[in-house]
Amino acid sequence: MKEKKENSEIEKLKKEIEKLKKEKEQYLAGWQRARADYLNYLKEEKGRLKEFLEVANQKLVVKLLPVLDSFKRAEEVISQDLKGNQVIQGFLQIRNQLREILKAEGLEEIETEVGQEFNSEIHEAIGKIERNDLPQNSVAQVLEKGYKFKGKVVRPVKVKISFKGRKNNQ
Repeated sequence: MKEKKENSEIEKLKKEIEKLKKEKEQYLAGWQRARADYLNYLKEEKGRLKEFLEVANQKLVVKLLPVLDSFKRAEEVISQDLKGNQVIQGFLQIRNQLREILKAEGLEEIETEVGQEFNSEIHEAIGKIERNDLPQNSVAQVLEKGYKFKGKVVRPVKVKISFKGRKNNQ
């Protein structure tokens, strides 16, 4: 009788051990899924943060483009005899530093030449100019520089395009 009781007790303990093993495996699997979910969340959050920073950088760079334009306009009106002036040299150095900083962050000027084929992805037509020496609908005049930020156009080149004939300028 004592032996049956001990065997019964052993069977109960074995069942309890099996039950605890299954619970342990369930908890371990749950923990592993939770850990994987958390790691995926961290990865996604890192991607969102990177994207957010890129958008913020792009917005800042776009806000600085008019400053570059102002430097260019100011440089254009400086007479040749004043270009050797130390104050003017400092002014031009500030412009160069700003350009280099923006370039290092991913800003690049869109190169456009007169006679180049008009491309609506990088050019914005502001008007037309009668030019019989250029192909129809090519760039006749560059009015404002355009820029890309990390390969994406953030400001198209403002241009006038050519047309042939004796039409009035628009």
